[in-house]
Amino acid sequence: MLQSLKVSNYAIIENLEISFSRGFNIITGETGAGKSILIGALGLIMGNRADTKVLFDLEKKCVVEAHFDIKAYHLSSFFEANDLEFDENLIIRREILPNSKSRAFINDSPATLKMLRELCSQLIDMHQQFDTLGLNNPEVQLAMIDAYAKNGDMLEKYTEIFELYNLKKTELNRLIKQKAQAEKDQELLMYHLDEFEKLSLEEGQLSAWEEEMKLLENAETIKSVLSKAAFTINEADPSIISGLEEINYDVSKITSFHSSIEQLGEKYFNLIEELRELASEFENQAEKTDLDPERLGIVQEKLDLAYQLQAKHHLNSEEEMFAKWEEISDKVNGFKKSGSEIKKAEEALGKLHSELDEVAAKLSAKRKKIGPELCKQAEDNLHNLSMENAKFQIEVIDLKDFTETGKNEIKFLFSANLGGRLQEISEVASGGELSRLSLCIKSELAKRVKLPTLIFDEIDSGVSGAISMKMGQMIKKLSGSHQIINITHSPQIASKADRHYRIFKESNQERSYTKMEILEGDEKTTEIAKMLSGDPPSEAAMENARVLMAG
Repeated sequence: MLQSLKVSNYAIIENLEISFSRGFNIITGETGAGKSILIGALGLIMGNRADTKVLFDLEKKCVVEAHFDIKAYHLSSFFEANDLEFDENLIIRREILPNSKSRAFINDSPATLKMLRELCSQLIDMHQQFDTLGLNNPEVQLAMIDAYAKNGDMLEKYTEIFELYNLKKTELNRLIKQKAQAEKDQELLMYHLDEFEKLSLEEGQLSAWEEEMKLLENAETIKSVLSKAAFTINEADPSIISGLEEINYDVSKITSFHSSIEQLGEKYFNLIEELRELASEFENQAEKTDLDPERLGIVQEKLDLAYQLQAKHHLNSEEEMFAKWEEISDKVNGFKKSGSEIKKAEEALGKLHSELDEVAAKLSAKRKKIGPELCKQAEDNLHNLSMENAKFQIEVIDLKDFTETGKNEIKFLFSANLGGRLQEISEVASGGELSRLSLCIKSELAKRVKLPTLIFDEIDSGVSGAISMKMGQMIKKLSGSHQIINITHSPQIASKADRHYRIFKESNQERSYTKMEILEGDEKTTEIAKMLSGDPPSEAAMENARVLMAG
């Protein structure tokens, strides 16, 4: 239940605080006094957007604060889900700052507008003057049927499957497109993969081939140089070894005269042996270095292919070549796997389709079953509002494709006159008829939906005084189970209120201000009399007001 509303610095409201009671609350006042402004302020609490145009004083922030008693409405799960502190005395606050920024708070914790809308949707239903046009909206019509049928849990289940179904459908379409693109690219990919596999590159092999290529290209020179070196050391006439041995022989003659020479002679002898080993290694390397045109061709072909692949794919290293090879291989393998992935995705989608179809069928069955009951109740209410010949019918149309709410489309059909053909309400219902029909439907919905507070903004628009009286009686009855806040110009409806508020405007030399007061006793009678005849009210109007309030 909405306990109070505080508004400061909003439009022509400087400061305003209202305490609401249980039952039937009426707000009256002259046109332009600020009734619609009050509804706008309450809309901020419900999550509507706003800007600095609403500021009374552009240098100060606007604050709208609402207090609710929620102990009877089992909302703790909402607070847990949004990591908010739960309190049975709920406070929702909106602040609009001069810099155009907006802030929202739930029990003093920062909140989003989405959170406000979700929470207030369980606390308040607001019917504004032009909300009757919502009856022409098929989405609103369907929402009414589902609310009356208590389809909330089933719709939640349907929505969960529907979202998963769409995700899987998107995934399947992606796989199909990917396969189609792969088929286009397959021939080229296979050609590139064949080139890499033909190359048979292994780690470190590119540099090994390049090294081998240098040896093969210079084999003749290498063999010639090494053979000449070995021959010069060992076999030439005179050879280097023979010259060194002669020196060694001469040195050996003087070792007996000089002890240090003996050590030098050993080093010299070792040097000759190392030179012989070096000559032997030169000779071995020369023998191993053979001219091999066939191998040269093979290595040349490998390197040419490697360099071509590097140029073709813009690769700068062996590591990049391996990465590209793996990438192409993965794409080819992915093409091979795509058929099985598509099959799995189709099977999963088919299963979800069956589940979705099953829930949609149950929703459709409940809508078709409950529709006539709602029509009967609404018609009875219309008859009580002096529309004895009114007919109301709900047409539930089956659709081929899934929508966000199932496989149905809803049409509200209406006829106000005896023998009249049922047509869509947008084509036949007048403003007053729409107001009455809207009240009749909402009265029935309110019996099934646990909404603490219903707000009606001029729901009596377009109806006569006699009908307003009956509408007032219907709203009064509804206030037995719901808190009603009703903004009205109708004295007949106002006379049924448990608490009457008058909203008015005061002005000084600088500007106008919206004020609000609670009327009691004779004040209430006088206000209703003014609504009947004008200000000041006539004695006949005062008597009429007393009769209305007593009725």
